[in-house]
Amino acid sequence: MTETEEREGKLIYREGKIEVRTFPNDSDAHSVWIGNEYFLFLRGCLEQFAERTHSENLEGALDNYNHRIPYVLKEKDVSPETFALVLARARIKELNEQVSDAYDKINSLEDRIVEK
Repeated sequence: MTETEEREGKLIYREGKIEVRTFPNDSDAHSVWIGNEYFLFLRGCLEQFAERTHSENLEGALDNYNHRIPYVLKEKDVSPETFALVLARARIKELNEQVSDAYDKINSLEDRIVEK
């Protein structure tokens, strides 16, 4: 895939040098961009690194997932903790959108019920 195709996924969150998007053709995966470098994060990875990995283990966990991530973070002068915070904010935004969509569906159903 080219950079243009990969960036076609829906933008979820952007902060500084980091951008999180849905991955094209797989809404459960995310393309995470650090500058011009991207990494595929499979389902659950945002939560894993943002919520469940302690800060003292974060760099090692990122290295285990993809050995280039810590290298690119250092190259772009982004700390692993900042990276995890951006992932958490992206996931929060994604969850807020899902909740909003659910409320919209409920309101639509309620409107149909009231009309009958």
